[in-house]
Amino acid sequence: MEFFKKRGTAWAFLAIVIVCSFFIGQARQPADEIEILPSGVYVQDNAGVLSSATEDYMTQINNGLVSRVGAEIQVVTIETVGGQDIFDVAIDHGMNTNLSGNSCVFLMTVDDADAVIVQGEDLLYAFSDDELTHILQQNFTVDGFKSRNIDTQARNAFDDLIGLYEYHYSIGIKGSQFITSHKLHSAIDTGAYMGIVIFILFMLLIVMLVSRPRRRRTV
Repeated sequence: MEFFKKRGTAWAFLAIVIVCSFFIGQARQPADEIEILPSGVYVQDNAGVLSSATEDYMTQINNGLVSRVGAEIQVVTIETVGGQDIFDVAIDHGMNTNLSGNSCVFLMTVDDADAVIVQGEDLLYAFSDDELTHILQQNFTVDGFKSRNIDTQARNAFDDLIGLYEYHYSIGIKGSQFITSHKLHSAIDTGAYMGIVIFILFMLLIVMLVSRPRRRRTV
């Protein structure tokens, strides 16, 4: 091709191809945000005592927690453990769902008027049993369980547990790390795209100048 016979033109074209390929690859990279998972993944309200707003809130916070530290809080409500140890039931749930070592199971049994938070093995020393017990004792009441009115209590206890994660990992989840969009946004904003366009136009101008035929001087 005659166009590529000029060395300057070839180099300019190669530069454009490389730059365009780089930015196209950047644009196709996954965004920092992740897709919100639906209710029922992190929250299983089998006893029907949590409001949809609370379930959505816990799901949203869990998505932020997963994206930051790879941990999740499995929130489960049931009517009763049927005479089993509530601690063992919570552990079994964590094992059956294959939770990570820095995750927790937050189990509430309504008819038994009881609740437990079981931490993963990676958090045994970071989240002491005394701290987890204190969270439950300061938020739940027997009357709340009897009246099946534990929605606010569960949400407050969940927030306190998130606070332990924030302190342990020195991160912010509540209020600042919400993942509010189901859509993945492009990794390059509008300003970056404008810069790409300007650069390409500049390179095309150079190509035109380099490839413009020059008039030979004759003697």
